[in-house]
Amino acid sequence: KEYREHVETIARSIAANGFYPSKGIACVVEKGEDGKSLIYAKDGHTRLLAVDYAVEKLGATIELLPIDVVPPGTTAEDITISLVTENAGRPLSPFEVGKVCKRLIDFGMEDKEIARRLSLSLVYVRNLLSLTGAPKAVREMVQSGKVSATLAVETLKKEGANAAKVLKAAEAVATTKGKAKVTKKAVKATKPAPAKVAAKAALGR
Repeated sequence: KEYREHVETIARSIAANGFYPSKGIACVVEKGEDGKSLIYAKDGHTRLLAVDYAVEKLGATIELLPIDVVPPGTTAEDITISLVTENAGRPLSPFEVGKVCKRLIDFGMEDKEIARRLSLSLVYVRNLLSLTGAPKAVREMVQSGKVSATLAVETLKKEGANAAKVLKAAEAVATTKGKAKVTKKAVKATKPAPAKVAAKAALGR
């Protein structure tokens, strides 16, 4: 929701002021099998979505977009890493950074190398990877903003396969208390209170 609102805000600006020529979309240009150029966005994805929204929903007339061509030899790994290291717009959420890490893993890059290239700690990278591999229910709660990435990772470590169930129960607790986000306190409230052991007084003579 937050990202959609961000795109719509930029779309309204583009509809009112046009697309600034100095803010070109960074692109990779390749030749297709038919000899025609194929253009892939490397940076400026949000502005590209905003242009589509401005044209389709707001009636803007935009026929051409300025692009900046990425130098030949730029690899898919370089492009993926730049999503984090060259992000000068809306910062990526931890979950989105996790998806970048997962993509790099799929390219065959080791987690230690990912941490080095993204200037992140190895522990943080591994936590993000555990989040991207979490059950769908957990990922959706993080993406919707109901659960923070940090709390989701902590719950995954403690609860394992039961993490989704625990977080869903904690969401219900938070909702009854008028909270929009799940907190550690709400997670703790889903746990049964420890049984109280009656102290037995030692008998003396």
